[in-house]
Amino acid sequence: MGNPLYGQNKADAVLNKIVKLFTAADGDGADNLQFQTFNTQVAASSTTDVTFSETVDVVEVWGGYIEISGANADFEFDVGYTGATTAFADDVGAGVNGLYALDADYLATTEDVILTINSNSSTAAINVEIVLLTIKPVTA
Repeated sequence: MGNPLYGQNKADAVLNKIVKLFTAADGDGADNLQFQTFNTQVAASSTTDVTFSETVDVVEVWGGYIEISGANADFEFDVGYTGATTAFADDVGAGVNGLYALDADYLATTEDVILTINSNSSTAAINVEIVLLTIKPVTA
């Protein structure tokens, strides 16, 4: 049996609510609840760390994921931020392409998301997408 089309299964009601939640957040509350997405391509055999400086300052990170594709040999990545390079994930991948969950943490001012490349034996470029679900704390 094939997968039902969007709009033809029970999960669609929940998916619609999630879409509405983030659509509403794009309006007046754009700096409150949001997905922050960071994309990069790691060159073959490169071990140069990547810093994403477009991070929204002072946010709680509720979790997220890193998706890795294109690698054809061993690699290990850490995902974190300035001063805590393994805060979201430690030794992710271990040579296996895939989708990996990221832990929750907190980003203070001047902290940027960092992809630390511990090892990379891939002879092909590695595509990396990091997605964080964040919320900006409400202040009085």
